[in-house]
This record gives sequence, structure tokens and C-alpha cells, in this order.
Amino acid sequence: MKRLLYVTMLLAVLGLIVSGCIEPSDDEKPEAAVTVLVQGSPIDGANGIIVDNKDQLHIASVAGREIVVMDPETGEILDRLGPDVGVEGPEDLIFGPDGSLYWTSFLTGEVGMLSPDGVSTSQFVAPGVNPITFSDDGRLFVALDFMGDALYELDPNLVDPPRLIAEDLGFLNGMDFGPDGFMYGPIWTKGEVVRVDVDKGTITTVADGFSNPAAVKFDSEGRLHVADYYEGEILRVDAETGRKEVIARLPSGLDNLAFDSHDRLFVSHGQDGSIFEVLADGTTRTVSPGGMIVAGSGVAVLPRSDGESVFVADLFTLREFDGLTGEERSVERHYIGAPGITSLETVSPDGDNLVLSSVFSNTVQVWSPETREVLEEYTDFAVPQTNLSQ
Repeated sequence: MKRLLYVTMLLAVLGLIVSGCIEPSDDEKPEAAVTVLVQGSPIDGANGIIVDNKDQLHIASVAGREIVVMDPETGEILDRLGPDVGVEGPEDLIFGPDGSLYWTSFLTGEVGMLSPDGVSTSQFVAPGVNPITFSDDGRLFVALDFMGDALYELDPNLVDPPRLIAEDLGFLNGMDFGPDGFMYGPIWTKGEVVRVDVDKGTITTVADGFSNPAAVKFDSEGRLHVADYYEGEILRVDAETGRKEVIARLPSGLDNLAFDSHDRLFVSHGQDGSIFEVLADGTTRTVSPGGMIVAGSGVAVLPRSDGESVFVADLFTLREFDGLTGEERSVERHYIGAPGITSLETVSPDGDNLVLSSVFSNTVQVWSPETREVLEEYTDFAVPQTNLSQ
């Protein structure tokens, strides 16, 4: 609970910073002119993704505290649904049978609903509420990840208490119902995709050997597709035999996937905020570019033979930019904490190296930009949020 409180407080503050709610006082504002060196991603991390009846993309962003509505052809952002309509820290989302939009608020533990006529309501489930889906007959399900580990059925009106189906699954993530009427979903910590009988609570392994499977979706032909977060792979899986086929490769950090009414496949990227379309031949098209999503506290500047590098802690990645042009020189992933459940809040210079810290894993590291290796690691901190180097 202590870690949950710290992480919740930290990301809430980050959200306020991103939304512009925290600003320096007039006395603290510098008089010097400010030049933008790097422009961040249009979306502050892209999590759950779904398509509406007009084939418009709806993208959940925990750090951005919003649901982004996007034109899948141009990447133009058509609308942003945020706290003003009840949306707060959405991790995943789904449309109900009546057209209502549902989402899970990962940090606050609530499930929200926005009706077609604009009425918002919510129900508390538990912190860590993450994937959400409807069955074909209109039953609503959610699961807890990372701050909890359970599967629930909810009243679609968000009135009756949640019904617990199963616990200690190993983090059931983005899930979908198959043509056979069973729920399918990835088990994050076990590298498996499973079949769930939501009435009996029985769970059967369909396929294994994934790194960090993050989400599954079926296309109109009933074919099962899986997004592997760590490997950056989109796979087609035979639900009967477990046979896997990689159909596309993208940067590591994939979060979710969705099919439109024409079976076009779209993928969200949690670390960069990118949105991709996977084409029939396995190539990909960038619908919306990614980049820096939530710059943490601390910017480290180190000299190079041809200039200087600016290092930024960007929540899930360490980004290196050219200090003169702002060009991105490198992106480092999975360097602090366990793969896929990392965070990076601070960075500061330490001679030729960098000192990094993570609240989620309570870790401080000394990292070498030259060798891209961890030189020292310390895990005996409570909440490392500030780096001080000598």
C-alpha cells in the first residue's frame, strides 16, 4: 500500500504538470527568452485503443488523463475527453451495446461510463483496474494488474457490487471474447494467452512462450491476435493449437490493439504515444508519431566530442537529444526495474555517467552512456525521487 500511495501521488503530480495546472509563480519565472528544443508526442502515452461505429480511434492515456479521439487516416486529433467529462487516468476502454463509452482509471481504481447523451458516472473497483471488455451478450468484465491481480464481472449500469471471478492469475491484461463465447487474455507474468470460462472461473492455457503479452483481439474472421509488449511483436495465434505467427514487428513497448469494421489493425504504443496501422503485408504505417510523453524531474547535460547531449527521464524511457538541434539521438528502454513494469522519474549527471531513479521499483542506478550498461545499482530506498550527484 505504501508503494501504491507513493506511485499514485507521483503520477498525479506528473499529470498536473502535463496538464499545465502547476506553474511557477511570477517571482520564479525566468526573464530570459525560452526556446523549445524538443516537442513531445501528441499523446502522453497511448494505452487502450478501440474503434467506434464511425471507425474513429479512441485512445486511452493514463499519464495524459484523457481519451483521445483520432482520425485513423490522418492522425488528426478530433477530440480530447478529460476530467471535464469525468475521465481521469484511463488505462483501457470499450464501447457498450448502447454506445456508452467505458474506461478503467488505473490509479483511482474506478470504472467510468460516458453515455451517448453525455452523462458520466463511475464505480470504484480497486486501484490497478486495467483491462475492460464486453461479452457478445452485453456482460461487462474488468481485471486488476500490477496493483492487484483479479478478474471481476461488473454491472453495466455500475450500480451492483462487482462479482469476483478469479484471483492471482499473474496479471490478466487486455482481453477479448472469442467466437466460442469464452474470454481470452494474456497473462503478463507468465508469458501466456489463456481461455477463461467466466461462469465457472476455470482458466486454460491456449499458447505460451511470449515475453510480456499485453493484449489480445479477435478480427471479424475469428482469428486471435496478440501484442507482445517487450518484443514489440504482433502475432496471430491459432486458438486451438497454440501455433504462433509473427505478422508485424514494431518498437518495444506495445500496449494494445484494435480492429475497425474493415479489419484494419491499429496498435498503440505505451512508451512513446505512437499509433500504428499494421498493413496486410506486415509492413506498418505511422498514424500518429510518438516521442517524449512525460518528462520527469531533472535534465542531465553531458559533453560530447561534437557537442553535448541532453538526457531526459521520460517515465518509461531515457531519451537522449542533441543539445543544439533537439534531434533524438537514442532511446533506452528496460534499464531500471523489471522489464515492462519500469518507471524512470529522475536523471542527473555524475561525472561521465548518469544517476537514474525509479519510484516504482525503488531503485537507484549509475548508468554509463558510453557502454549503455548499469555500473552500480541500489535497491534499499523507500521512495527515491531526487538525485544528487557530487
